Amino acid sequence: MMAKEGINRPLDDEYFTIFKYVATLFSHHLGNKYILYEYIPYFRPFMSDPLIKFRSHYKQCLDYLLNVLKTHEMTYDENNCRDVCDMFIGAKRKAKAECRPGVEWLTDDNITATFIDLFVGGVDTTYATLQWLVLFVAYFEDW
Repeated sequence: MMAKEGINRPLDDEYFTIFKYVATLFSHHLGNKYILYEYIPYFRPFMSDPLIKFRSHYKQCLDYLLNVLKTHEMTYDENNCRDVCDMFIGAKRKAKAECRPGVEWLTDDNITATFIDLFVGGVDTTYATLQWLVLFVAYFEDW
């Protein structure tokens, strides 16, 4: 979805850096601060919350994807499935029409959270696979 950015246009630099931070950079930025903050309560008065920046960026990602989803809902065509957004919108409408159980969980917020999960999981998996591939090629040069 993010390769096409959901609506077939490039992701601008501001949102690219925000999505990149949420997907990969926050763990490097966080380091061991979160462990100290969360599991050793005596340190909390002396530290700021290490997740403030992450929460802010995550909220911006959710707002952006919610806007993309709303745009897709306004231009939705049942006969033209453009991307993952349209698949979720179609599934949501079909579930509502058929009164399926669990349709109350197909909210816009849950769908956008699923998009972020897909993006973060895809980036992390691709990163790890490419890293292992490079290490494998470097180690077995003549294979």
